[in-house]
Amino acid sequence: MRSRIVLALAVALCLVLAGCSGSTQSEPATETPTPTSTPSPPDGSVVAYSSLTSTEQVVFDRARANGSVGLGPDSPELDYELPSSAATPFQEHDHVKRNGTYYEVSVADRGFVGSYALDAELTEPGDSETVVAFENVTGEDVAILQQALRDGRYAVPPGGEASFDVSVGTGDVVEYRGETYRLTRIVGDYPTYQVSVTAAD
Repeated sequence: MRSRIVLALAVALCLVLAGCSGSTQSEPATETPTPTSTPSPPDGSVVAYSSLTSTEQVVFDRARANGSVGLGPDSPELDYELPSSAATPFQEHDHVKRNGTYYEVSVADRGFVGSYALDAELTEPGDSETVVAFENVTGEDVAILQQALRDGRYAVPPGGEASFDVSVGTGDVVEYRGETYRLTRIVGDYPTYQVSVTAAD
Protein backbone atom coordinates (compact mmCIF):
# COMPACT_ATOMS: atom_id res chain seq x y z
CA MET A 1 0.00 0.00 0.00
CA ARG A 2 2.77 2.36 0.88
CA SER A 3 4.58 1.66 -2.41
CA ARG A 4 1.40 2.57 -4.32
CA ILE A 5 1.22 5.93 -2.53
CA VAL A 6 4.89 6.65 -3.33
CA LEU A 7 4.32 5.75 -6.99
CA ALA A 8 1.26 7.99 -7.21
CA LEU A 9 3.17 10.91 -5.71
CA ALA A 10 6.03 10.36 -8.16
CA VAL A 11 3.64 10.38 -11.12
CA ALA A 12 1.94 13.54 -9.86
CA LEU A 13 5.30 15.24 -9.39
CA CYS A 14 6.34 14.36 -12.95
CA LEU A 15 3.10 15.80 -14.31
CA VAL A 16 3.63 19.03 -12.40
CA LEU A 17 7.21 19.35 -13.59
CA ALA A 18 6.19 18.65 -17.17
CA GLY A 19 3.50 21.29 -16.98
CA CYS A 20 5.89 23.86 -15.61
CA SER A 21 8.48 23.03 -18.22
CA GLY A 22 5.95 23.46 -21.02
CA SER A 23 4.79 26.81 -19.67
CA THR A 24 8.28 28.30 -19.64
CA GLN A 25 9.03 27.52 -23.36
CA SER A 26 7.71 30.02 -25.90
CA GLU A 27 7.64 30.10 -29.70
CA PRO A 28 10.51 32.13 -31.21
CA ALA A 29 9.44 35.60 -32.35
CA THR A 30 9.06 36.06 -36.12
CA GLU A 31 11.10 39.00 -37.40
CA THR A 32 9.27 41.37 -39.72
CA PRO A 33 11.43 42.06 -42.80
CA THR A 34 12.38 45.68 -43.33
CA PRO A 35 10.85 46.90 -46.59
CA THR A 36 13.37 47.86 -49.27
CA SER A 37 12.87 51.36 -50.58
CA THR A 38 12.93 51.79 -54.36
CA PRO A 39 14.12 55.17 -55.65
CA SER A 40 11.34 57.04 -57.40
CA PRO A 41 12.04 58.03 -60.99
CA PRO A 42 12.92 61.73 -61.21
CA ASP A 43 11.12 64.16 -63.46
CA GLY A 44 12.34 64.16 -67.04
CA SER A 45 13.41 61.49 -69.48
CA VAL A 46 15.61 58.60 -68.34
CA VAL A 47 17.97 56.36 -70.32
CA ALA A 48 19.35 53.12 -68.91
CA TYR A 49 23.12 52.84 -68.61
CA SER A 50 22.93 49.47 -70.37
CA SER A 51 21.34 51.18 -73.40
CA LEU A 52 24.40 53.37 -73.95
CA THR A 53 27.14 52.37 -76.38
CA SER A 54 30.53 51.44 -74.97
CA THR A 55 31.88 54.90 -75.87
CA GLU A 56 28.88 56.63 -74.28
CA GLN A 57 29.37 54.55 -71.14
CA VAL A 58 32.99 55.73 -70.95
CA VAL A 59 31.75 59.32 -71.26
CA PHE A 60 29.27 58.77 -68.42
CA ASP A 61 31.79 56.99 -66.19
CA ARG A 62 34.44 59.67 -66.60
CA ALA A 63 31.96 62.48 -66.06
CA ARG A 64 30.59 60.73 -62.95
CA ALA A 65 34.09 60.26 -61.55
CA ASN A 66 35.31 63.78 -62.33
CA GLY A 67 32.10 65.81 -62.43
CA SER A 68 32.36 66.47 -66.17
CA VAL A 69 34.26 65.50 -69.31
CA GLY A 70 34.96 67.31 -72.59
CA LEU A 71 34.05 65.93 -76.02
CA GLY A 72 35.51 67.03 -79.32
CA PRO A 73 37.12 65.92 -82.59
CA ASP A 74 40.09 63.59 -82.66
CA SER A 75 43.00 65.84 -83.58
CA PRO A 76 46.68 66.14 -82.68
CA GLU A 77 46.00 69.85 -82.15
CA LEU A 78 43.43 69.18 -79.40
CA ASP A 79 43.24 67.26 -76.13
CA TYR A 80 39.89 65.52 -76.64
CA GLU A 81 39.88 61.76 -76.20
CA LEU A 82 36.15 61.20 -76.74
CA PRO A 83 34.12 62.19 -79.82
CA SER A 84 31.46 64.89 -79.95
CA SER A 85 28.95 62.35 -81.30
CA ALA A 86 28.93 60.59 -77.90
CA ALA A 87 27.03 63.56 -76.42
CA THR A 88 23.77 62.61 -78.18
CA PRO A 89 22.07 60.48 -75.46
CA PHE A 90 22.93 63.05 -72.80
CA GLN A 91 21.41 65.80 -74.94
CA GLU A 92 18.24 63.78 -75.48
CA HIS A 93 17.73 62.64 -71.85
CA ASP A 94 17.77 64.28 -68.43
CA HIS A 95 18.91 61.30 -66.38
CA VAL A 96 20.83 58.04 -66.59
CA LYS A 97 19.85 55.05 -64.45
CA ARG A 98 22.79 52.89 -63.38
CA ASN A 99 22.62 50.06 -60.84
CA GLY A 100 19.31 51.38 -59.49
CA THR A 101 20.62 54.93 -58.99
CA TYR A 102 19.52 57.93 -61.02
CA TYR A 103 22.04 60.49 -62.20
CA GLU A 104 21.30 63.90 -63.65
CA VAL A 105 23.15 64.66 -66.89
CA SER A 106 23.62 67.92 -68.76
CA VAL A 107 25.53 69.02 -71.85
CA ALA A 108 27.06 72.47 -72.36
CA ASP A 109 28.11 73.73 -75.79
CA ARG A 110 31.73 74.79 -75.91
CA GLY A 111 31.71 76.22 -79.42
CA PHE A 112 33.24 74.99 -82.64
CA VAL A 113 36.73 74.26 -83.88
CA GLY A 114 37.54 74.55 -87.56
CA SER A 115 39.25 72.27 -90.03
CA TYR A 116 40.52 73.28 -93.46
CA ALA A 117 41.47 71.51 -96.64
CA LEU A 118 42.48 72.32 -100.21
CA ASP A 119 41.39 69.68 -102.74
CA ALA A 120 42.84 69.32 -106.24
CA GLU A 121 40.83 67.10 -108.60
CA LEU A 122 41.82 66.13 -112.12
CA THR A 123 39.55 67.85 -114.61
CA GLU A 124 39.02 68.67 -118.26
CA PRO A 125 38.50 72.43 -118.39
CA GLY A 126 35.86 73.94 -120.63
CA ASP A 127 36.80 75.90 -123.73
CA SER A 128 35.99 79.19 -122.03
CA GLU A 129 37.77 78.43 -118.75
CA THR A 130 41.05 80.02 -117.84
CA VAL A 131 43.85 77.65 -116.90
CA VAL A 132 46.57 79.00 -114.65
CA ALA A 133 50.01 77.45 -114.94
CA PHE A 134 51.42 76.44 -111.57
CA GLU A 135 54.55 78.47 -112.30
CA ASN A 136 52.40 81.62 -112.44
CA VAL A 137 50.71 81.13 -109.07
CA THR A 138 51.85 83.65 -106.45
CA GLY A 139 51.55 83.85 -102.68
CA GLU A 140 53.28 82.72 -99.52
CA ASP A 141 51.71 79.24 -99.56
CA VAL A 142 52.61 78.00 -103.04
CA ALA A 143 54.22 74.96 -101.39
CA ILE A 144 50.82 74.05 -99.86
CA LEU A 145 49.21 74.29 -103.29
CA GLN A 146 51.93 72.07 -104.72
CA GLN A 147 51.29 69.43 -102.06
CA ALA A 148 47.55 69.51 -102.82
CA LEU A 149 48.26 69.11 -106.55
CA ARG A 150 50.65 66.23 -105.90
CA ASP A 151 48.57 64.36 -103.29
CA GLY A 152 45.04 65.40 -104.22
CA ARG A 153 44.46 67.18 -100.90
CA TYR A 154 46.20 69.31 -98.31
CA ALA A 155 44.38 69.20 -94.97
CA VAL A 156 44.72 71.02 -91.66
CA PRO A 157 43.40 68.97 -88.70
CA PRO A 158 40.66 70.40 -86.46
CA GLY A 159 42.02 73.14 -84.25
CA GLY A 160 45.05 73.73 -86.46
CA GLU A 161 45.96 76.99 -88.11
CA ALA A 162 45.21 77.35 -91.81
CA SER A 163 46.91 79.67 -94.24
CA PHE A 164 46.13 79.35 -97.94
CA ASP A 165 47.76 82.51 -99.20
CA VAL A 166 47.85 81.82 -102.93
CA SER A 167 46.50 83.67 -105.93
CA VAL A 168 44.08 80.88 -106.90
CA GLY A 169 41.10 79.45 -105.06
CA THR A 170 37.89 77.45 -105.29
CA GLY A 171 36.84 76.75 -108.86
CA ASP A 172 40.13 77.77 -110.42
CA VAL A 173 41.90 75.34 -112.76
CA VAL A 174 45.65 74.92 -112.42
CA GLU A 175 47.96 73.15 -114.84
CA TYR A 176 50.66 71.14 -113.06
CA ARG A 177 53.10 68.76 -114.77
CA GLY A 178 50.96 68.35 -117.84
CA GLU A 179 47.68 67.73 -115.96
CA THR A 180 44.87 70.15 -115.10
CA TYR A 181 43.28 70.28 -111.64
CA ARG A 182 40.22 72.03 -110.27
CA LEU A 183 40.72 73.51 -106.80
CA THR A 184 38.22 73.42 -103.94
CA ARG A 185 38.73 74.97 -100.53
CA ILE A 186 36.85 73.13 -97.77
CA VAL A 187 36.06 74.53 -94.33
CA GLY A 188 34.57 72.31 -91.63
CA ASP A 189 33.25 73.11 -88.18
CA TYR A 190 33.32 70.55 -85.37
CA PRO A 191 31.20 71.07 -82.22
CA THR A 192 32.67 70.57 -78.77
CA TYR A 193 30.76 69.79 -75.57
CA GLN A 194 31.14 69.44 -71.82
CA VAL A 195 29.09 66.60 -70.29
CA SER A 196 28.33 66.85 -66.56
CA VAL A 197 26.96 64.11 -64.27
CA THR A 198 25.63 64.46 -60.70
CA ALA A 199 23.63 62.10 -58.48
CA ALA A 200 19.92 62.97 -58.62
CA ASP A 201 18.28 64.06 -55.35
